[in-house]
Amino acid sequence: MRVLSGGSGSSSSSKFDQPYCLESTNDPPITDADYLNFRNNILTKTVPTSSSPSGSTTVTYLHVPPPSPSPYPPLILLHGFDSSSLEYRRLLPLLSTLSLEAYAVDVPGWGFGDLTLKKFSASVKIEVINSFVSQLKPDGNVVYVGASLGGAVALNLSASEKKPLILLDAQGFTDGVGPQPPAMFLGLGLDVLKARWLRRYANVLSYYDDEKFATEDAITIGCLHTRREGWKEAQRSFIMSGGFEPTKDVKKVGENGGETLVIWGEEDEVLPKDFPDMFKEKIPQATIKYVKECGHVPHLEKSEETAAAILEFVKGLKK
Repeated sequence: MRVLSGGSGSSSSSKFDQPYCLESTNDPPITDADYLNFRNNILTKTVPTSSSPSGSTTVTYLHVPPPSPSPYPPLILLHGFDSSSLEYRRLLPLLSTLSLEAYAVDVPGWGFGDLTLKKFSASVKIEVINSFVSQLKPDGNVVYVGASLGGAVALNLSASEKKPLILLDAQGFTDGVGPQPPAMFLGLGLDVLKARWLRRYANVLSYYDDEKFATEDAITIGCLHTRREGWKEAQRSFIMSGGFEPTKDVKKVGENGGETLVIWGEEDEVLPKDFPDMFKEKIPQATIKYVKECGHVPHLEKSEETAAAILEFVKGLKK
């Protein structure tokens, strides 16, 4: 485990570029204090994977140690589609002050980790995260936290390992990756994914108070990982693989009786408003926590309320 050093200039061919290296002179200067706290503090851990010719890959993640050893199991925070661990830049420090140990992990193919794997299917993403957790906590005593499509990763791991689960406006009832363009046009479509205008639209859609949160900083931070060499190929690999199948994992979590918390922004305009009721139907033991005046990303828009709800849930876990 090590901290990557900072750098300057444009994206390089390195596997593990710092966000600092990906900031462009064409971007407005980033002043977001939460981002600047993590800018040069991305950590790495080498883990085994069957999808690498070398048999291993490097996972990148963010971590803020609590001031004293935590009495609770660590949280594994998984971000949404084509996002990064920086999605948890506001929540991580708050969890630390509450004596919670948390690791915001870059899901392979997204974020700032290794982009040289043979493929980036859902199964590979899950395998690599599982390897990371196995090395981090060999006893498996963790809580999985998934936001948006990261919820599909968390659902799978929770279902297979029977671990506690926290879902943040999570995708749990749509399998696959959505409509796919013909392969010959896929490259053109992927270029659109990193356009500032599209990231701006996604930010406005994701927040209830978009004037406060859908800032130029937020847009730039959301674009950083898309500038890395190999990003487009990783997205193509995931899209062509068929994506996730969270519906069967939701059912399995319910059957397992796994302890589950669903945190949901009342003003979410990204996912259907009946998803919380559907989670409760399929996972009867789940607790549903609504967050008022909050959109699709409670960990960013209402981070203090989200942290408090997580602490309450973790305190109540069976020993």
